[in-house]
Amino acid sequence: MCERAKGGKTNKMKNSMNRKQYAKACARRDAKFREIMTAITKRSGAPRDVDAQREAERAVVEWAERERESPPQVPKTALQRLLRQYHIICEELLDLH
Repeated sequence: MCERAKGGKTNKMKNSMNRKQYAKACARRDAKFREIMTAITKRSGAPRDVDAQREAERAVVEWAERERESPPQVPKTALQRLLRQYHIICEELLDLH
């Protein structure tokens, strides 16, 4: 029997908690993306935020493809560690959704 059928309030509390967890995970993901952009800017000296954002988006996609490899790539650089952390946060978001 589902929680809603048992009591009603429990399901509402879970939904509220999930929304809060989801919002926190989104904030962590966005902060991690900014860290990736900063790392790329420092590494390449990208002059504009647009360039850094585009490069960060490309790096995120490439890392996601590497994560699907068996076994997944082990992060070796600071940027790769940030990309791995970003990927983990995105997986958490999928689990919460």
